[in-house]
Amino acid sequence: MAGYSVGYNQDPGFLELTGAFKDSISEVYFPAAYSLMGSGRALVQKKGYVAEIRKLIKRCSLLGIRSNILLNATCEGKSSGEKGHADRIISGLKKLKSIGLTSVTVTNPAHIRRIKDEVGELEIHSSVNCYVKTVEHAEYLKELGVDVLTIDRDINRDIPLIKDIKEMRSEEHTSELQSH
Repeated sequence: MAGYSVGYNQDPGFLELTGAFKDSISEVYFPAAYSLMGSGRALVQKKGYVAEIRKLIKRCSLLGIRSNILLNATCEGKSSGEKGHADRIISGLKKLKSIGLTSVTVTNPAHIRRIKDEVGELEIHSSVNCYVKTVEHAEYLKELGVDVLTIDRDINRDIPLIKDIKEMRSEEHTSELQSH
């Protein structure tokens, strides 16, 4: 049975609930600590959040639940173009992977290839904040190394387009297929 992808809410009872509902949960996702990267939404991180996410990753690993860190900020601040910024991200992901982290959700395409090359065996998801609305955009992200595409909310009812993205058929290619 496929399970739910559940967001970590910093509730002290959350870890207990993962055990009680482990058969219904396939993944727990959580934002990176602000020391690594900002978030895609406003979130107050309690003191000790870094230790919490380490504990969460270990708990998920023990229960056979995937853990997914969100690097989905749409703006990474003034240091975003600096090599040191990307180095900190890679270093942080390596440390978390060593304790059981299984996947990462990324908004910035500049990080995808580097994560794929340097962290390895970490499944990469595109963030909803990538706004994937075309086959070409999906292909671009896949070529960079994305393993799981998340489509834009604006197209979530465009079944033909979703099928084309799933099958990686561009509009030109689709027209050719339909005309034969």
